[in-house]
Amino acid sequence: EDNYGFGLGPNAVRCVWAKERSTVSGFTLTGGRTSDTTKTDNLDTFGGGVYSDSLSSARPVVDYCILSNNFARNGGAAMYVDLRRCQIVDNGASTASAAHTCAITGCFIDRNRGTYTTLNVERLESTTIGGENRTADGSAYEVDAVARGGSDNFPIVNTIVCRGRVGSGSWFAFATNCVFNESFFGPITASRLFATNCCNCVVTNLDAIGVAADGRLLATSPAIDLGDAE
Repeated sequence: EDNYGFGLGPNAVRCVWAKERSTVSGFTLTGGRTSDTTKTDNLDTFGGGVYSDSLSSARPVVDYCILSNNFARNGGAAMYVDLRRCQIVDNGASTASAAHTCAITGCFIDRNRGTYTTLNVERLESTTIGGENRTADGSAYEVDAVARGGSDNFPIVNTIVCRGRVGSGSWFAFATNCVFNESFFGPITASRLFATNCCNCVVTNLDAIGVAADGRLLATSPAIDLGDAE
């Protein structure tokens, strides 16, 4: 059921169904929708912008794309693909507004609406999750920016998370050279998770993170030159 006015329905059409080992490069994927109820199986409600049913070892690559204004019940912008160097903005889903069960590298993610911004992430690298992702009804900021890693010990590397926390099931996220907002570790035993799972990371408040609306870093951002040359 379309409870949030996303425009889901039986005649909705997603933008792309990507086959295994394919590449979608340089496109703007916008206006995609899925069904609001399952017809034959869950794929009818997955991935408004792009969806694949390929195994992780053969997943399609979506790179240098803009994914915007796509909606689904699960995985508003994308599901079961590798996202590289994409802008993922203004999408929505009941769960996983930006990406569900994806590897994410070099992306900018903001202004999406859903219970989680990303769900079952397999890798999160060189990506900025902005501070304007909201709940599905738009009434509040999204609680979980990164929820339940898709595999044990999934890495978060060279990444900025401006707002939102790591989901309570995401115990095995290992972060290196990252900047997190001060609520990122949320209700989890923060000192334990930060001490054992983070290397060369900074935790600070939203304003101090220094990310502009277009995802560019301000000159004062602690993310500049954070990486350890060694």
